[in-house]
Amino acid sequence: MPRPLRLGGRAASDRSRVGVCRVRRASECTLSLGDAEPDDDTFQPCNIWQGAFPSHNSCADGFAGTAPVDAFAPNGFGLFNTVGNTWEWCADAFRIRSLARSAKHRNETARAAGERLLKGGSYLCHRSYCYRYRIAARTGASADSSTGHAGFRLAFDG
Repeated sequence: MPRPLRLGGRAASDRSRVGVCRVRRASECTLSLGDAEPDDDTFQPCNIWQGAFPSHNSCADGFAGTAPVDAFAPNGFGLFNTVGNTWEWCADAFRIRSLARSAKHRNETARAAGERLLKGGSYLCHRSYCYRYRIAARTGASADSSTGHAGFRLAFDG
């Protein structure tokens, strides 16, 4: 019998998203699919830029923009696209965890603008330019931001 359609859900929090992205201990794993680094030619475990950014995307992974959710192998928890493809909105407000003066100023700016947290990088990331297709990668954006490389993931409890 087919499973009933579940409507609803919530945006994942930073904490829950990091927890399900990591398949192994944090000290052993930077990327959600292991420690092997994607390259421009033979190993593309996630949807990121291949080639000379920003002038030439070879599309070695088969995609110039966003990819279907199941285009790449899932991580050990069965989740697809936990890094790369699109930055994912999280339920948390954006903030930098640092005591540095620049971090405090950035946090004040983010708080005033109502910025939310985005995690995981996108198809526009490349190691030479934006090494952000990592579990720890984070940025902030206001809720009215409109880009082709931001998306969301619904989380369900229970």
